[in-house]
Amino acid sequence: MPRISSMNFDAPPSVDKTIGAIGPALVGGKIMYRPNSSIWNGHYQHIFWIGVNGYVIVNHYEPREILLVDPWPTYRPWLNRLTRKEHWTRLLELANFLRRGVEEGYSLSGVLLSHVHYDHTRDIPFLFELLTMASGRRRNHKRVRLNLEGPKVPVAKLPAIFCDLDTRTDLKKRFKNISRLAGYDGWHNITDKRGGDLHYDDVYAGHSNNPLTAGVEARSFTVGGFTVKPYVWDHLNVGPADKWGIGLISGSYQRMSAFLVYKSEVKNARRTFIVGSAGEMSRAHTVTVVDSDIKTDLLIQSICRQRGRTEELVKYQLRCVKDPRFIACSHWEKFVGGPADGSRRKKDFQKKVKTYVKALEGSGMDSRVFVFARAGFEMDMPDKPSEFLHI
Repeated sequence: MPRISSMNFDAPPSVDKTIGAIGPALVGGKIMYRPNSSIWNGHYQHIFWIGVNGYVIVNHYEPREILLVDPWPTYRPWLNRLTRKEHWTRLLELANFLRRGVEEGYSLSGVLLSHVHYDHTRDIPFLFELLTMASGRRRNHKRVRLNLEGPKVPVAKLPAIFCDLDTRTDLKKRFKNISRLAGYDGWHNITDKRGGDLHYDDVYAGHSNNPLTAGVEARSFTVGGFTVKPYVWDHLNVGPADKWGIGLISGSYQRMSAFLVYKSEVKNARRTFIVGSAGEMSRAHTVTVVDSDIKTDLLIQSICRQRGRTEELVKYQLRCVKDPRFIACSHWEKFVGGPADGSRRKKDFQKKVKTYVKALEGSGMDSRVFVFARAGFEMDMPDKPSEFLHI
């Protein structure tokens, strides 16, 4: 197993001593393979990775809160009684972490969902169900027995969900299959600046002949103590999926939300920009795209597929995402099934992360580039948010 450390820049002095050395980082043009268990982006964002584009952002300062982004710890497109225990266990660990957080006084502020694809949304109904169940050994609606700890969360106290209209439509259908989630009303649409609904689905946008322009800032909103500024972003072209009979799943019309997150009402608050797909943001690969002007301290960039187009992604990044101090490589692993380590994961690292770093070389960008260790995979999931301070 690779060596694991934590990363710190501008962490609170009270926890400075618990944070280890920086690694994997681009140093002298080379990237070191030593995953970080977490990163502090300023005082108010303590971030760890749960795989793909899934992140948990914890604010340990009053009022304490937890924000989720695209949580998909199971690495399974479908969950049922035959799903292997390890996949259910990772979902259970996240649910228990959140339940203990509620017990410690953390609020579950919200969930940011970038787009409807299963590797970004499919665990949400199951996670919410586990949050609402009584503690102890219980069976969920799939008749899988799980050991829940900490107090249950009333439906009215479940995190708010922020997503585009197509993602909301899909998830609401899935929520109807779980009786415990009846009455959930925490839906919030991500809209354009005029309040219009955003359609990110590729088939819808293609048939409407009205594809959204990538790179455009959408309407900002607040989630608990955080401000979130979404951008309409290009999804990577992955080509036709006719073998499933559903046409294009991610073509030149596919869009998603990229999220700029920072603490509200804090002067010069550190900013995190999260991009959940490796869209090229290039007119050569998508219908329409404009340049943005995004200032961030930490860039979390998906590099899930290469297909020889990483340089296009980097060109846009260099023009429009201004001088991030740190870059975290996200969504680069062979994600369905999600091996904890081994040759396949190392091969993905060598191919994708190193290709991305090579594309950055000679650009003049002075960012440190690193990868996270996944909670529940390479590292143990913290039992509760306060323990997260000491991993």
